Amino acid sequence: MPKLSSLKSQKKIPTAFFNIINGGAHADSGLSIQEFQIIPENFKCFSEKLRAASEIYHKLKELLSNSGYSVSVGDEGGFAPKLDSHSEAFEFITRAIEEAGYKGKVSLGIDAAASSFSTLTKTAIH
Repeated sequence: MPKLSSLKSQKKIPTAFFNIINGGAHADSGLSIQEFQIIPENFKCFSEKLRAASEIYHKLKELLSNSGYSVSVGDEGGFAPKLDSHSEAFEFITRAIEEAGYKGKVSLGIDAAASSFSTLTKTAIH
């Protein structure tokens, strides 16, 4: 077995996932997905990722507010608007990313909390 000290490891900055819209048990939004996230990926350092996430978060707040939605936050800090569908949540997030100037540098993610989608008798995916 090779010595661990002889193995070269590539140094990488952490990839952060930022929760920006809450659903599921963490919010009264009516959305079954627990967290809609953004993932800043193509940046040189963590502080740039954090700045991008903050700018997107504030742009999302502006877009939601201008569309007449509540900008109250859920239990974990994401906005909890009463949207009609998961697609609408992704559309708002994508628009916020683009209008903040980060198209192509930020991906979308979710924490589905899939165990809350079904019981033995019903499925609750919208």
